Amino acid sequence: MKKTFALVLFLLIFGMLMSYAQEIEWYQITGNWDETDDIITGSGGGNGFYVSNIYITGKKDFEFECDASGEDAFGFGIAFFVDEYSPESHWYCFQIDTKNMIAHGFHIAEAVKKWETASINIEDKESYNIKVTYTAGDETLKFYVDDELVEERTVEGFEGWIGLKTYECTAEFKNIKYTGEEMITPSPTPEATEAPEETETPSKTTPADTKSPVPDEKETEDNVNLPVIIAASIAIVIVAAVVTVLVIKRKG
Repeated sequence: MKKTFALVLFLLIFGMLMSYAQEIEWYQITGNWDETDDIITGSGGGNGFYVSNIYITGKKDFEFECDASGEDAFGFGIAFFVDEYSPESHWYCFQIDTKNMIAHGFHIAEAVKKWETASINIEDKESYNIKVTYTAGDETLKFYVDDELVEERTVEGFEGWIGLKTYECTAEFKNIKYTGEEMITPSPTPEATEAPEETETPSKTTPADTKSPVPDEKETEDNVNLPVIIAASIAIVIVAAVVTVLVIKRKG
């Protein structure tokens, strides 16, 4: 009985630690966003941005995907935000356009569109699976829609906060999956701002009320130590569990 209790306690503590380490948090920058247990809904005029606490450095492989839906929508999909003060001035976008029934992507830096992906025609469906993968070794970025490769290109210095985006529409996102080794770090929650009434090409003006998703210096230092703390905690729990089992065996 005691042995079973010790093992159950160990598994519970281990599960709690791993759950904490992998928790993804979201916060809105522009637009209107709402979360339920399994669906994130975004809406509003202009670009609506919902940002996670996962920052891609371009030094490790990753995959990020979701199932998304939106009717008569100019654009909804996955985004990566580089400029912490003005998200629209430096970002990557991979989206579905159900007004024109195409899937495409683009990269903007210094408020100028640097490149666009190929565009593919899509069928009228209830939802679409959007996936972006990155291989750090050869700096290869791939963009898929419903497992069809839309674009494969070499992107040097790819980075940014993983996020979701809408443009002049209401869209739902579910089955969100992140696979990778980038550290998931706590991020401060900025005040929500109204979506800008402008085109997809952002203004060079930096919005004063958009706060940075990047933690301050002290938070960054704490985040760097987070994996070490978690690993040490797990090791302590494992050792304690092993010792407990051995003691129970000897008494038995």
